[in-house]
Amino acid sequence: MKMIQAVAVFSLVVGWSMPGFSITCSNTGELQKYYLRYHLQTHTFDPDLSKKTFSNLVRYWDPGKMYFLQGDVDSLQKQYETNLSQIVMAKNCQGIDDIFNLYAKRVSEVYERIDQIIEKEKFDFSIEEKMNLDRKNLPYPKTLDESLMRWKQRVKFQYLQLKKTVKTDAEIRKKLKHKYELAKKRQKDLTSKEVYEAAIDSFATALDPHTNYMPPRQMEEFQIASRLELQGIGALLRYDDGFTFVQSLVPGGVAQKSGLVKPEDRIDAVAQGNGTPVDVIDMDLQDVVKLIRGSKGTEVRLTIHRQNKDIIAPLVRDSIQLEDSAAKLQVYEVESKEKNKAARMLKIAVIDLPSFYMDFEGRQAHKKDFRSSSRDVEALLKKVVGQKIDAVVLDIRLNGGGALDEAINVSGKFLGTGPMVQTKAATGQPYVSQYEGEAIYTGPLVVIIDRQSASASEILAGAIADYGRGPIVGSKHTFGKGTVQVLNDLSDSDKDPAQGIRTASNEQLGAVKVTVSKFYRPHGESTQLRGVNSDIVLPNVSDHGEVGEEFYDNPLPWEKVAPAAHKNYNMVSPAIVDTLKKASVARVTQSKDFKEIQDAITEYEKNKAERYLVSLKEKTKKELAEEERKQKEAEKKHKNATSSTVDNDAVLREAVQIATDYACVLKKLPIGDIGEIKLVK
Repeated sequence: MKMIQAVAVFSLVVGWSMPGFSITCSNTGELQKYYLRYHLQTHTFDPDLSKKTFSNLVRYWDPGKMYFLQGDVDSLQKQYETNLSQIVMAKNCQGIDDIFNLYAKRVSEVYERIDQIIEKEKFDFSIEEKMNLDRKNLPYPKTLDESLMRWKQRVKFQYLQLKKTVKTDAEIRKKLKHKYELAKKRQKDLTSKEVYEAAIDSFATALDPHTNYMPPRQMEEFQIASRLELQGIGALLRYDDGFTFVQSLVPGGVAQKSGLVKPEDRIDAVAQGNGTPVDVIDMDLQDVVKLIRGSKGTEVRLTIHRQNKDIIAPLVRDSIQLEDSAAKLQVYEVESKEKNKAARMLKIAVIDLPSFYMDFEGRQAHKKDFRSSSRDVEALLKKVVGQKIDAVVLDIRLNGGGALDEAINVSGKFLGTGPMVQTKAATGQPYVSQYEGEAIYTGPLVVIIDRQSASASEILAGAIADYGRGPIVGSKHTFGKGTVQVLNDLSDSDKDPAQGIRTASNEQLGAVKVTVSKFYRPHGESTQLRGVNSDIVLPNVSDHGEVGEEFYDNPLPWEKVAPAAHKNYNMVSPAIVDTLKKASVARVTQSKDFKEIQDAITEYEKNKAERYLVSLKEKTKKELAEEERKQKEAEKKHKNATSSTVDNDAVLREAVQIATDYACVLKKLPIGDIGEIKLVK
């Protein structure tokens, strides 16, 4: 699995020296020794790691199980599955070469027959036929004929995509032939350097899902994503078994604003405006990124597969502004109605925190007013205190993390002086990161999470929970990414030679990213794998999908260390949670909005088995018209939706109601029925 994603990669360059080189067989073993030296958990290339590396390498070349035959895989397994370490460390790449050479042979055989399929096959789009894309459970084909049956379906799918915009059969077949001619050329142009890059990455991702090798092109994309210098749609993508998925949405980006794109959407095709959709299944991730990114003001149309439905998402590319992704404040007046008494009016403040951001250049330049999430949150909290707010809701849904220092500093605004997170490497004692300073806001606090709340977000949620500072509400738990990576740019020849690798040709070599430590909450529990649990769980479709660290290959385990001494605010107890939960369940049960969410969950569970089945039947004019009508309704509903409000976000509305109840409980007032919720201008 290769990823381009927003991760907390800290400013630590591991110094190491190595003779100048390009990526070749002879130094593949040296790079693997580097990974093993610094990796948090694995330090020997044993048979188990060899098996994982072998599996990754076979899957790297043939993610869709369209080329290798079962006999091929059986033969390669017998030869190399458990002894890749002996081969590679001996600077012998026979196993790597044999896997690639057999792949190249099968590609050549398949492409010869595909030309015949394109020229002669008559496709019937009136019958119900489905293409199975469940790569994990799909066996390898036993024969070349069985492989070609899969290719007939793939070509039929591509034909159907082209049929939407290309008028004649002859034109469609011409475009398909050109597509495969380009694919053949790319295959022939593969260099030995790319073959060994694939081997290095297959080894790295066998260690854990966040350790990998970044070739130069992927390194460039990572740097762009880290700077958020995107002129595109504002979505971070991941590649998994030949599919491109939306990993997360950049706050304030086009995709997030549109409401048409969701995390974990699968992108099956990309079109430029009203142009011909390009099938991106099994396409290299960087090539998909190139298709999606483009000049500001131009349109890209994504064919998205979500919950067994195909959705067309037209998006006009734009730049992402810092202001769009900055913390924001909304204040609501909430009516709490007690029986036979005058209604109370409570003020609830909502702070939406999309990421833990910082203007690093401004800080390095010693600017007094440089922008950061903690500075913005502090300013908003001071405003809240001045307005005598009854409770604060901190919304960290879709917050994929960011700067560690910012997570600590934001947490401290609610908790005051004390440990916020512990970090432990393979050896030594845990390092405790403290916040020093007074809390800005000490009143009732509710934190909203979802499955996309990851990394730095989990540090904050874990600290709030461990300090007994306020209830966590939302999805069952957060993402579960509790690991720290360091990044070493192999081509960084402008710095000290010990920090990079020089080459005689000044060649770009990419970068090594390796997991070196884990995060632990103040209580001592890791956020890795399990994340942070909600006290009050609200219905959410993502709780039923494959979202989170637990669904990655080779995730590192959950662990505990000794707790760090910290205060307990005692603002959360089982009795308080039980009271809030009962009131919440009563509201959710009666809510029309949550009924829609529950219906979506029911539909998802009902059709879960068909998640990877793609219909090859052409839609009727009536079906297309109905899809277009729904599409326009969705676009109209979400047009310019820059932020959530209680009117368009059922989870936020319920969190505000929980916060109202919570404020009453802490004041020892009875909980009343929630009446009107009014946004204060």
